[in-house]
Amino acid sequence: NHFDTLTQYVLDNSTYKDGTTLMVALEDLARLYAPYFTFALEGDSLTVRHLMFTKTVHPEDSGLRAPRLNYTKTLWEVKYSTKSTAISSATKTVYEPFTTKAADGAVEGLEKVKPMTTEGLSPKPLTALPQSKNGKLYVPLVSFMEALGKVALDEDAYLGIQSVIPDIPKASSRNIYTGWEKITDREMTWADYMDGVLDKTITKGHFWKAFYVGVEKVYTGEGFNGESDPMKEMYVNRIMPYNIYIPNTYNPSIPNKFNFILHGGTGNENAPFERLSDRSLDIETLADKYGYIVLSPNGWTRSPAWFKGPARYSFFKAFEMVCQDYNVDRKKVFLSGNSAGGKGTWDLAIRYPEMFVSISPQAPSATSREISDEQKTLFIEKIGNKPAFFIHGVTDATVPYYSRYVPWVTKWVKDICSNSYFMTIEEGNHSYAYGSGMEAMYVFFDSFLKPADPNHRFETLTLFRAKKEVLLDNTPYKLKHPTSSSDGVTMISLADLEDIYGPDFHAWRIAAYNTDPQKAAHVVTILHNGRSLNIKPGETFLRVDAELYADDIPAGKTDATYVDGTLVKDYVVPTRKLSTAPDEVDGQIFVPAVEIMDLLGRSVVVKEDRP
Repeated sequence: NHFDTLTQYVLDNSTYKDGTTLMVALEDLARLYAPYFTFALEGDSLTVRHLMFTKTVHPEDSGLRAPRLNYTKTLWEVKYSTKSTAISSATKTVYEPFTTKAADGAVEGLEKVKPMTTEGLSPKPLTALPQSKNGKLYVPLVSFMEALGKVALDEDAYLGIQSVIPDIPKASSRNIYTGWEKITDREMTWADYMDGVLDKTITKGHFWKAFYVGVEKVYTGEGFNGESDPMKEMYVNRIMPYNIYIPNTYNPSIPNKFNFILHGGTGNENAPFERLSDRSLDIETLADKYGYIVLSPNGWTRSPAWFKGPARYSFFKAFEMVCQDYNVDRKKVFLSGNSAGGKGTWDLAIRYPEMFVSISPQAPSATSREISDEQKTLFIEKIGNKPAFFIHGVTDATVPYYSRYVPWVTKWVKDICSNSYFMTIEEGNHSYAYGSGMEAMYVFFDSFLKPADPNHRFETLTLFRAKKEVLLDNTPYKLKHPTSSSDGVTMISLADLEDIYGPDFHAWRIAAYNTDPQKAAHVVTILHNGRSLNIKPGETFLRVDAELYADDIPAGKTDATYVDGTLVKDYVVPTRKLSTAPDEVDGQIFVPAVEIMDLLGRSVVVKEDRP
């Protein structure tokens, strides 16, 4: 982990001291360790069963995206008495080791493993009798949990209870807090961080909170009508954490912009931040630059279905808790996510279109579903005009660009989303391509919070060969760099086009964060007027939007089909090439003016000289 995720959770019941012994409600312990902590009280006899699982990557699979995982399962069963501090009995059972692929059913496998050894234990007596207070049973925290295999550490006014796990160091409030250097150069201990969170002297950076979900009404996933969708009662029995990042620009006295980042199928609330940090791109830096509070909720289970069940509950519960703690502008809420989070972005936007200013589905696994004509009509009604910024990598092997994303976009999404960009990341893979387009996403988001710019409205750009002087319709304008010529074709710098067409024109130098930076293709993505162009200086390479070219289909996959049975090769369009390669001179990229702007739907005229 790149951060020590010290998560703040509020107990349902107040603790108290019996002399020097801290007493905690047994119900709160069951929730903290849910669902692996159960208890039964019969008369004076209290039986507690506590399961613990450890998971490690198989040593031969280190670094693989879907490695084998080694699990161990241990069960403590302890019998206490409410009339005595002596512990009646205690056993520890270790089960057979279990190995599975990350994508396979670990839960089902661990339910079937057989006991290997059972050991009788002789724990020390409790330091105080269990006590009934306000209808709740309270137990002495430290000695009670030590009987269940935990260790305690009391230092710097903090009491820690920790599971004993091989190769995991003992927790200490004096540990140096990992990750703080992303926010400040100050070194601090765990105690420093926790003190700062509690006394509110630390107000910027990462914060983790959690809430318990017991028996709740959750959405079934049927319907597309938000809060009026069908619901059912479900026993979840989990603590649900979330990760909130507060930018250094946060001002509690004014409403602040807000963005959700939904994690994917193999992630959690930390994955969107940590994966990009592995590639030297910090989401925190962009959140600071553009002034966004960023919330990453936890989807409860592998491959979360964000539009239903506990994941949808977690999404809204975390949001409401954040809104209680921080000044969030509910009129400036945005939604993004990668993979299963990209699908969640699509699904939630359809159900709550009024909640979000704009959305960004990234490598969305929604591409595995067909959209009926009836749904298509409904989706156009709900999100047809919703600004959307799609991001996908050409070399994505999980939601393949060629066989799932392009057919989905071509067949349905382009007809549904009339106000959208499709940013394609050359060489980008599934887990990191979204990082390549993230800054462009924030600029896109911001564009819908500003009034239209009246200073860049004109019909025709007139250029003169080898001149700085141009005309915007009939209005004279001077370029920063004179136009140039390449094989008789007039070239103009992208920097000048950005100035001429204003905040709706952007040229981004794009790197694929999953590749070696020294070997990555030098790609520039131009975004303007609802179109995305990928070009490479020195080459005639060109990609428009989310088009599919023959070279994008891997060898041996030419007969692949989409989910509706259509042939993938039927979505291939002729490979595009520019007539003249863009050129880079002294750090400035020059492009063939007429050809590029024609692709972007703009009129450009070239004349020999001004009359």
